Amino acid sequence: MFKLRIFITATLLILLSFTASLAQQINGEVSIGVKGIKFKDVEGTKPMASFEFGNRWNNLGVILAIGAANIDSNRYEKFFVTYREELNYYPVELNVKGFIPLRHMEFGVGAGFSMNYLDFTVTNEFTDKEVQSKTNLLFGAQAMAELKFLFPSTTGLDAFVGLEAEYQYVGKTSTFLGDKDLSNYRLGIRFGGRF
Repeated sequence: MFKLRIFITATLLILLSFTASLAQQINGEVSIGVKGIKFKDVEGTKPMASFEFGNRWNNLGVILAIGAANIDSNRYEKFFVTYREELNYYPVELNVKGFIPLRHMEFGVGAGFSMNYLDFTVTNEFTDKEVQSKTNLLFGAQAMAELKFLFPSTTGLDAFVGLEAEYQYVGKTSTFLGDKDLSNYRLGIRFGGRF
């Protein structure tokens, strides 16, 4: 519970500082995205939703990214009862990105640090009741590359569709079924605007 309070407090402070600075800057960007995320020790690629916003100064940006992935990764049987272990993954990233303008496109690379909130639950599938739960907060680092296709307008808001690849180092954490390395890579698409 203490780690959750630290996580929520830090997230709120980051959001407040960004909101205040966005009011003073004339350049920024905001987007929503859908990504496929592949954890090192979890089978298969899982869907992940993301929201990003931040400040832009010419070809440099500081971007806050928040994501959510719900992974129903393991089922096991104990004393003739089937249980489901579920992992909810909520990364909060602060990234610095550099951008290279191209004709109606923009290429970007970046890196940053993250706080990753994990919520583990074990559910009895027969009764559909939660029998055990655990939370954890992991720190990580990530690097990414993106290519945006720009749709300029006369209003000052350039819409874009972006393709993004990212690798995130998180490290191992213990779950009910042993230690898992949650380092991951992601491929996705983002829809947003620059202002």
